[in-house]
Amino acid sequence: MADKDQTSYEDANDKDRLDRLGQKIAKARGEEQQNGPEAHSTLGKGWRLATELVAAPLLAGAMGLGLDRWIGTLPLFLLIGIAIGFAAGMLNVRRAMKEMEPDTGDDDEQK
Repeated sequence: MADKDQTSYEDANDKDRLDRLGQKIAKARGEEQQNGPEAHSTLGKGWRLATELVAAPLLAGAMGLGLDRWIGTLPLFLLIGIAIGFAAGMLNVRRAMKEMEPDTGDDDEQK
């Protein structure tokens, strides 16, 4: 029955430890939020946008080329894949730029 007293979670020492742990977690979460998209360098942002724009047409074009070779209609699906990939790349760049956009906090402009 002595074990029951030692495993009690009502101990003041345990509560202090939990409070300190909670403060450390809150501090870590606050620092993690500050290291978001605003903390990235301009060069890193540029590379991300370039990668988004180039990767999608290349991947879709490769899929179109594979489909063309399988079916036997060489340039058709390659061109369609590149066009769809370019559109997807532009959408990805737009989304990435919105993520990188600083929050001004001006709600008056939206009204």
